[in-house]
Amino acid sequence: MWVLRWAAFYTRGLPREVANDRRDELASDLFEHSKSAGRTPRERRALASEIGMRAVFGMGADLSWRGQQLRRERSGQAAISPRRQRSGAQRTSTAVYVLAAVMIVASLSGAVRATLNVSAFSSPGAPAVLLSCGVLACLAVFLFSRPGSRLLGGIGLAVLAFPIGWTLSMALPSISAHASQLYAALMEPLLDLLPPLLGLGTMLVPSMLVAACFLIGTIRTRPQAGQTPRQESDPGLVG
Repeated sequence: MWVLRWAAFYTRGLPREVANDRRDELASDLFEHSKSAGRTPRERRALASEIGMRAVFGMGADLSWRGQQLRRERSGQAAISPRRQRSGAQRTSTAVYVLAAVMIVASLSGAVRATLNVSAFSSPGAPAVLLSCGVLACLAVFLFSRPGSRLLGGIGLAVLAFPIGWTLSMALPSISAHASQLYAALMEPLLDLLPPLLGLGTMLVPSMLVAACFLIGTIRTRPQAGQTPRQESDPGLVG
């Protein structure tokens, strides 16, 4: 019957459960009408004509119902989308904090080791640089935790990755003899194959990767326009 085809048409694209319920409801109504129809052809034609007229005049209501269902579905998706965005931003923020904590621990512990284990092969100013950068990194984390200064904190962490990474490599003989030997074994072929400046530049690759992670994390967790301060703040942080 064309009424069922019309129902299949205007429920197309709707959620499966909603569309099936609508078509099942219509099929049930048609079945009830067919049971109450008379036995003569004239009575059956009259019933079919009545059903057809009701379907024609009800097309506007059917389309209006479809519009309501689509709006309801879109509003539900719009409500879910911000929650997903906030959840993704929270995971990214956590990754930034973990990476910053690793960098700070490496910087401060490296400063202590370089102070206690003086080596002729290490830079004499390494402990002071590592200690200063570790303290500045703590300040950068504090700035990152506040929505109003998140960009400044993220840039600060990215910038500090370079002096920390370079100074750690220069102070490696004092920090760990085994790590220094392994690092030298890895870098020696590169320094032989590449020009001097390019070879030394490869020592900054880890710092570049860390800085890129901080910058990407800062961009992904930056406050969005129209958010309230509570929505912008990371849960569990003072801000």
